[in-house]
Amino acid sequence: MSKNWRYQQLSLVYAVCITLFVFLGVNLAAGDELAEGIGLIHVIAPDRTSVNLTHDPIPEIGWPAMTMDLGLSERAREQASKLMPGMVIQFTLERDPEGIFQIGDVQIAPEGTSVDAAKSQGEAPGSTDHDTMDHDRTDHDTMDHDRMDHDTMDHDTMDHGEHGHNMILDDEGMVMNANHDRLPEDCSAISQDHEFKIQVGRRYTADRPGVIYGYSEHEIHVEPCSRIKVELINDDSVRHQWMVHGLPRYLYPQGMFHLEASGGATKTGTFIVPSDDRTYLIHCDMAQHMEKGLKGQLVVGDGNGNLFSIPGVSGAMRSNVEDEESNIWNQAMVYFLGTSALGAVIVLFTSIGKPS
Repeated sequence: MSKNWRYQQLSLVYAVCITLFVFLGVNLAAGDELAEGIGLIHVIAPDRTSVNLTHDPIPEIGWPAMTMDLGLSERAREQASKLMPGMVIQFTLERDPEGIFQIGDVQIAPEGTSVDAAKSQGEAPGSTDHDTMDHDRTDHDTMDHDRMDHDTMDHDTMDHGEHGHNMILDDEGMVMNANHDRLPEDCSAISQDHEFKIQVGRRYTADRPGVIYGYSEHEIHVEPCSRIKVELINDDSVRHQWMVHGLPRYLYPQGMFHLEASGGATKTGTFIVPSDDRTYLIHCDMAQHMEKGLKGQLVVGDGNGNLFSIPGVSGAMRSNVEDEESNIWNQAMVYFLGTSALGAVIVLFTSIGKPS
């Protein structure tokens, strides 16, 4: 076998192997399932870069049912041109270049699709009924949201109770669904009183690379049937929240207890937890604040396991941007070693019995 022929054979084998491995890698990446969800739209940003919605649980990424803001990808912005508040949508979640979840693709859900989390709110329909939506009478072009003077709105006279909320709202923030004395059905008495002072801001991110905001405590433990008083102190100049999800809906509309403090303000509220051993999600629902570090967990009794991506407590369910870059290099090394090994084996077998 001539040396040139051997080189040509080796080059051809390597080209075939590299093609196969690249094709395999692309298909594996494409097979990485995206998280999918169903949600009810409440508000669409004027520039259509984000939406506020209530979605059902998304188990793929460990999200319970909640109301939150989500950014829209470039594709989703084009797809969202016909979306309106009150519509039920189907969407996929993907990470943006900074590793933050956003809506990747979105479409109007089939008529009759329901959002169970929205049904319990009592303030919006839980299913899409396109026949009852009078789009022609809605003149969105004449609505000047920028001219609305929220400071002059008398929130004290608003009857929030008709929406199923127990809400106290003022210039310094909000307390929603406070509960001082009504026991959960499975509790015969208050087992223990707890008071927590939770500070929030940029200063609480030390030794936690990749996050912008932090709580002074990302995990708290209490006994079942405990009464919990939380004082939320906002050390930043921007608004932050401390929300607990998954509480009994017959006591807490939307299943949540909610503190919100304006920049530099402090808000205090009390709530009572049920008797079951469970781990509850704590987070800030301001746009992207949870993804940027404001996520925690409330462990009642023995809990039922750690939630994903709790700073200082648990690791991410999916890798962050730095991990993704590391994975790319690891995959490249696997492809290189794989092609080398496969190419060597093929050359070895094809050269057996050939004349030298």
